[in-house]
Amino acid sequence: MKWTPTENPNSTIVPGKMRSDRQELPEGFTKEDADKAEILEAKILAASRSRTARSASATNVLAAAAPTDCITYFPARQYQVCGEIRVKYDSLGNVNSFLLWPTSGNITNPDGVGQRVTFVNGPIYWHPNAGAHPVVNHFMMKWGELSWEAGYLGYPTTDEIVLQSSTDNIGRRQEFQGGHVYWHPTRSNLNAVRGAVLSKYLATGAQNGPLGYPKSDEIGLPDGVGRMSSFEFGNIYFTSQTGAWPVLGTSDPILGKIMGKWAATNYEQGPFGYPIGDEQPQVGTSGVKQDFQGGTIGWPTELTDASDDIGTDWDYYEYDETSCDSCGDDDRITVTGPAHLNVPQPPPTSSDPNGLSGLAENNLSLIGDPGENQMPSCDAVTSDPNAESGELIFCTPTPEMLEREGLADGQARLNDANDWNSYLQPFCKSLPQRVWAGNRAYQCMWREDWTFIYQRNTQNPIPGETPVGRLHYVQEHELRAPWKSPNSAWTGKSAIHFLQGGVSGAATEALLSIRMTCSSSGTGCPVSGPGIGNMPIATNPDAETTFTVTNAGLTSGMQVTNNLKNTFYFSHPQTDPVSWDVPEARYPEVRCDRNDRDQGCVVPAAEPILDMTTRPNASEHAAHIGNAQRSGLPGGPGGVPLSRATGTQAQTNRNNTCNRVKELRPAGKDCDEYPFASTYQGGSVPGTRTWEGSEVALPNIPVLDPADPDNLGAPGTSMSYISSRSNRSGGGVLN
Repeated sequence: MKWTPTENPNSTIVPGKMRSDRQELPEGFTKEDADKAEILEAKILAASRSRTARSASATNVLAAAAPTDCITYFPARQYQVCGEIRVKYDSLGNVNSFLLWPTSGNITNPDGVGQRVTFVNGPIYWHPNAGAHPVVNHFMMKWGELSWEAGYLGYPTTDEIVLQSSTDNIGRRQEFQGGHVYWHPTRSNLNAVRGAVLSKYLATGAQNGPLGYPKSDEIGLPDGVGRMSSFEFGNIYFTSQTGAWPVLGTSDPILGKIMGKWAATNYEQGPFGYPIGDEQPQVGTSGVKQDFQGGTIGWPTELTDASDDIGTDWDYYEYDETSCDSCGDDDRITVTGPAHLNVPQPPPTSSDPNGLSGLAENNLSLIGDPGENQMPSCDAVTSDPNAESGELIFCTPTPEMLEREGLADGQARLNDANDWNSYLQPFCKSLPQRVWAGNRAYQCMWREDWTFIYQRNTQNPIPGETPVGRLHYVQEHELRAPWKSPNSAWTGKSAIHFLQGGVSGAATEALLSIRMTCSSSGTGCPVSGPGIGNMPIATNPDAETTFTVTNAGLTSGMQVTNNLKNTFYFSHPQTDPVSWDVPEARYPEVRCDRNDRDQGCVVPAAEPILDMTTRPNASEHAAHIGNAQRSGLPGGPGGVPLSRATGTQAQTNRNNTCNRVKELRPAGKDCDEYPFASTYQGGSVPGTRTWEGSEVALPNIPVLDPADPDNLGAPGTSMSYISSRSNRSGGGVLN
């Protein structure tokens, strides 16, 4: 119903003449309630008429009522709404407003000054210094959470305000004596902003400024001094000493802008302290910078070079790939020689006591089951009188057969005759055969094999029987796992060399093909490449094929492993079955992964060695590493290796080391720590040391002589000031 005052209300109950007799009552009200409300209206009207000379109309009298007057809103007979709250209620439409009917009269609040009246859909609060304002829905909930008028917000000073926005005009704000409360269904968590932080927020444009909507109430910081409010696109920080200043971005150390770089130094607890100014444009660039108590931070990091002081000890590490396209490569081969891996290969003959049965006993297995085309050992084959005339069988000769033929010293003869034109890197040919070796990015392996051919229906291929054909060849295999590659792809090469005199008799009609199979812990690892198919052996003594294994679809933080095998196989017009597999090549396990910036692959079984002395612009970084290792810290060649840590652990390590050094960095210098923060060996507080001429200011730590350092052992951390350029160039290699 639409509420209006009762016209000429009865001061006593007159049967059949009451307003309730001629008007339907709202749900929840009885005739008794309505009749008593009408009598109360008559009393209030009489009192009001005695104070005014205006028209006796009830509507006119009530419209002219003084703020101190009370009104009963028919048919709510038990409650009178008085004073400024009544005026506010009427201005909103009283019972026709969103508040509906009163559910209380004026109630004095616990402070003894303010008042409130509750209604069906929320209260109106009043205070002489704030006025009368409804507080409903989300705002009532948040205000109650903060102790209503007794909390720091105090009384409301405005009604709920619709916020203008360039996107939706959905947000709301309500102002209180002690701050503002903001609400948006998707962009805010219903948060209060107050004090100096609120003043700064309003000065930036509030929700339409660079910070967006608030995402938290004001939070006390761990030092017990500063305070912070979080917003969609940054935070505002405040101390009484520094004032209130926004820092834009997120905590992401790579993409989080100035906030991300500050976060990497442990926020206000790190060497930069609190912000002391707004973000400013970097003249002549598209970048920005911001001043903090301990220095200036710039973003993006391309602004940072050795000649300025913008940046942090930890930064978006970079190196110049145009002048150092191999900076991330593994130096193991040149420093200590190739790493030999344990990747068992099928033996030359299946009668070898360490053959397939031996592999199974060592819990090693083939990738896939050997098919019916697996080449048998020659001593396991007998003649078949029912075979067609001229039908041939391929088999692998036993060592005794090779010895009878004068072929047992095959490797020595190969090296002496130099008739193997290797396609691999030079060190590979000197490896023992069937042994993979190299580093995390390059691996190679070779193996010598023989295949004999016999007549199936007339010959028993035992020692003493002469084969009708013979193949003598070397398989070569390599893989290249780039540490940065699209789709986490790695490449390989397989080659076969038929040696001088190694194709004879019936073998001259044989054809060669290759089969490649990859299995993955992920969604698959398809192999692509030209391959070899039915190639005539007699006219192609050397053949190679390249291939690529891809791991598309990796997301940040995802890691997969690949296992590959390559099998050469022969076919011949006179054989049954049609094709015969030679011993396969099993590749080392390849691990591929992706982080927020890059993706790529490595051979994890080969621990990498990085020779920082060969990296451009990293000489001071390399010198510090050398000093630290000579003082007893791990990571040197032949010593205890460093192991990569998670991002969370790396941040903890930084907080335990250089982020403890709160002094302003010397111009153009960074604090460098070793072992690296990105390793599990890094971040040790016990055993901290620094160096003469570049020492960092921490109490009670030894200062060592770089020319003759004491061996303090491990665990521990070495810290030194080095040039920003050298620190970040070295960090780019690690990253």
